[in-house]
This record gives sequence, C-alpha cells and structure tokens, in this order.
Amino acid sequence: MTFRLPLNLHLRPNLKPAARLGLSAAAVTTVTLLGVTPMAHASVSSDARAFKEGVKEAGRDTGHAVADVARTIGHGARDATRAIGHGTRDAARTVGHGARDATRAVGHGARDAGSAVADTTKRGYEATKDAVKGED
Repeated sequence: MTFRLPLNLHLRPNLKPAARLGLSAAAVTTVTLLGVTPMAHASVSSDARAFKEGVKEAGRDTGHAVADVARTIGHGARDATRAIGHGTRDAARTVGHGARDATRAVGHGARDAGSAVADTTKRGYEATKDAVKGED
C-alpha cells in the first residue's frame, strides 16, 4: 500500500506545509493545543498538588515548632512557680517547726523544772514530817 499525496500539492509551492494539506492556521493550532493541553494540565496539576503538600507540611512544622516553644515557656513558668512555692512552703515549715520546737523546749523545760520543784518540795515535806513524827 502506498501513500499518495493530493495531486495539487505541486501546484501550491508558496504555501506552508499545513496549508498545502488544506488545513488553516486555526486548525493546526487547535490540533496542537488539544495534544499538548492534557500533558500541560497534568504537569500543572501535579505541580499544584506538590506545592499544596509543601505548604501544608511547612504550616504543620511551623505550628508544631510554635507549640513546642509555647509548651517550653509554659513548663518553665510552671516549674519556676512551683520552685518558688515549694521554697516558701519549706521555709515557712522550717520557721514554724523552729518556733514549735522552741516553744516545746521552753514548755518542757518549765514542766521539768516545775516537776523538780514539786519533787523536791514533796521530799522535803516527807522528810520534815518523818522528822517531826520521829520515824526514821
């Protein structure tokens, strides 16, 4: 099978190849665009999808970084407040325990002194009573 060109091609040598075949410039442009458009659309679509994914990932990473910084600041403030509160509590406890212990020591000392005086007084009374009665 042989391919035969239209017979009148040799009669129109001044025309461009598309015009020789009887095609207008608009038809050639349309055919070209129809062939190229799906490829261009696919390329733009995949580029747009990649761009969108990149933006989403960057936003996610930025959001996580901000959250991490905020969490670190919050935990630092919490830990500092806790340390101050515990220090104050411990100091108050020490002062309170010191005051309690001092009061207790004074009270116990007074009690012991009073008991010593009472014991001495009792022994003296008993000794005096025995001496008066004449009992040894």
